[in-house]
Amino acid sequence: MIGGYAYRGFAMPSVAGTYFFADDCSDRFWSFQMVGGVKTNFAERTAELGPPPGVSNVTSFGEDANGELYLTYLSGAVMKVVPVGKFPQRNRLARIPKNVLAMLDKSPG
Repeated sequence: MIGGYAYRGFAMPSVAGTYFFADDCSDRFWSFQMVGGVKTNFAERTAELGPPPGVSNVTSFGEDANGELYLTYLSGAVMKVVPVGKFPQRNRLARIPKNVLAMLDKSPG
């Protein structure tokens, strides 16, 4: 299992506070919320967050300064979780272009 993050971003308010996590062997994803110390809204998210063809074995979750979530994969791919069109309750992955990753690597920090 790959521990994740509770979503704290602004792009997907319908999942604010939702904790996302994954299984690195099966590339399955889940989420849940804690309400009053009780796990609620447990859901499998593989259909939404499963990797695209040619990418497998999630290795980690990450979070940017705005609370948006990212996933990294054994292949070196980095994906950002983004809302889908006019249905912000559904999410998908967006591949981060290598030139953007190179710029991020060079940023002071």
